[in-house]
Amino acid sequence: MTGPSAPPKSVRAVTRTMYSIGVKWDEVPESFRNGDIMSYTIRYHSSTSARQQQKEVLSPSTLASLTHLANNTNYTITVLASNDKGPGPASDPIVAATSDGSKYSCCFITISEKTVMHIYIIINKK
Repeated sequence: MTGPSAPPKSVRAVTRTMYSIGVKWDEVPESFRNGDIMSYTIRYHSSTSARQQQKEVLSPSTLASLTHLANNTNYTITVLASNDKGPGPASDPIVAATSDGSKYSCCFITISEKTVMHIYIIINKK
């Protein structure tokens, strides 16, 4: 057997600040997992650098925060899943940008839900 035979689905940016991007994805379909998913690797690089960075999160989490990024910069992001036999293919890339800071200077932030691992917030304009 091998690693997963399909990538995570529906990779998307769910939060953006001046220096971070929150990334969420859907699990690899069960018939393509080839075992239990152990972790996810998020690979990313900025539009101003070819140097690839990566972050690993343990399953079952399907959310990661990429931090210490440059403000007002595009990042190309992919996600791949790994089982105990190895990694699977990477998702199609998405491009998400960090904020320039201007759109959050006029807003209220509300915590809508808290879990052990995450805090979900709502940002509303004043």
